[in-house]
Amino acid sequence: MAAECAKVRFAMGVFEDLPQLDKAATALIALGLDPAGLCFAAARAAAAPADDSLWVLAEHTPQLSWFEYRGRTPRGPSEDKSEKSAVALSVAALNEAIAASRRRSPASDVWNTINPHLENGAFLLVAPRLTAAQQEQATRALLRHSRQPVHAGEFPSSAELGCEGKCIS
Repeated sequence: MAAECAKVRFAMGVFEDLPQLDKAATALIALGLDPAGLCFAAARAAAAPADDSLWVLAEHTPQLSWFEYRGRTPRGPSEDKSEKSAVALSVAALNEAIAASRRRSPASDVWNTINPHLENGAFLLVAPRLTAAQQEQATRALLRHSRQPVHAGEFPSSAELGCEGKCIS
């Protein structure tokens, strides 16, 4: 039986353009993060990456379009259906960051910090499923490459997220 994990750690940062976001993603991959775990969100009205981009559209949510990292070669949908996608974990991470900030103080709402940037065409890069050390390194890398907000946090894992035995407590 797989052991349940206590937490899913994440780091996320806001980037003004895709080249800046790509540099940050490259830095995260250089740290040893799984490229398939990276994704970014853009406002639905924002320009999508070019067809030859490192990113592929994965999902639309009511306010955002989510893109997954595909690297230099086309990548189809994951064959492993037992584990939720990077997008599902990234949406959960963003929702938790918003909820946690609202619990602390409505004035420090993460969404109120991030959303104006997204509405102006910025992108939100999310790296979920991090160890504590990776989270610290990823946060530093995001801060080096972003001139905008960077957030790190964690949320409880659950069977709905498909994290049993794969998350870090």
